[in-house]
Amino acid sequence: MVKCICEQYSHGKLCQFTTKRFGLSLDVILGCQIQPNVPFLRQLFPIKISALLVTAMGIIGLCGTFLSILPFHSTTIRE
Repeated sequence: MVKCICEQYSHGKLCQFTTKRFGLSLDVILGCQIQPNVPFLRQLFPIKISALLVTAMGIIGLCGTFLSILPFHSTTIRE
């Protein structure tokens, strides 16, 4: 049986994570559920869903950035 020796609001193998100073971040919400030394496909469902959502938001952001820069690279001059 493992006994927790971390201070309050701390977690992790070396008590390196804290939830004391943060409001709503993924570290606070999901940090306790991430299983170290476990492949991604065997992680818990909330971890998979959050990774999927963050990846989708990143791809959408990159597409939006590309589409907003695209009009400035036009070679034709409109009058």
